[in-house]
Amino acid sequence: SRRLLDITGELVKSGKLAPVEATRSRVRFERDRRQHDTVLTELVKSQQRAKDFIHLPLNAFVVFTSSLTYEPFGPTLEPLVEFALAHSPELERLDRSRESARLDLHAAREPARPTLNLTGAYNSSEAFSTFSNRRSATFGRDWNVGGTLAWQFYDFSVTRERVRQARLRVELAELAYDKASRSTGLEVTNAFMDVKTSERQILDFESVRESARDNVEILHIQFQNGRGGILDVFDAETESRNVDLEYLNLLVSFYATQDRLALLLGTTLDRL
Repeated sequence: SRRLLDITGELVKSGKLAPVEATRSRVRFERDRRQHDTVLTELVKSQQRAKDFIHLPLNAFVVFTSSLTYEPFGPTLEPLVEFALAHSPELERLDRSRESARLDLHAAREPARPTLNLTGAYNSSEAFSTFSNRRSATFGRDWNVGGTLAWQFYDFSVTRERVRQARLRVELAELAYDKASRSTGLEVTNAFMDVKTSERQILDFESVRESARDNVEILHIQFQNGRGGILDVFDAETESRNVDLEYLNLLVSFYATQDRLALLLGTTLDRL
């Protein structure tokens, strides 16, 4: 914009452009300068957020060298859903609650069941005696077997009420687990669809970027041959930069949706 303002000013002085073109260039320069200041502020703020995220001092000098490049997304939907259902921490917690509710139901039914106690005893004795130089021995063996059967026929419906409450807790635990399973599957499916949508937009946008670059080249040639205006060239360059920025935003969205999918799975996607 500054270069455009200088060139337009020179062309106006030489009489090749109307004074209104200089005004247009000055308005454009002021607009882009404000936008540039805003972008610089956002850059500093994003760097500060990154430092705070990794627990670095905010005044630490950090060079961010990574760049976003498109890499195809390979995983398919079915394995991702199966992995999420098998490794989701929330589903594991609900599964433990469901198993605990089942154990409570068994424990609530126990008082209504008969109990059988068996007892057994075995005794053995030996006695030796000597009379008139004759030795004799006496042996004794005996067995005792017994048992008791206890069955509570009526307890004022206490056990039945406890069983009913335990059964309700089992049903609630089952419903909670089923609901969480459906929600997990749905969230993974939606996140997968977001990833594939962003990927499709990136692939479709390649032709737009090429068209924007070609437009800049064409207008450059036209201007050099005296068939176009300098403002048209700068407008085309601005449009090309805006297209590149939109492509960058698509890349950010593409990898952000992958991160959301990884959070649902509880692991990074490169480990699958």
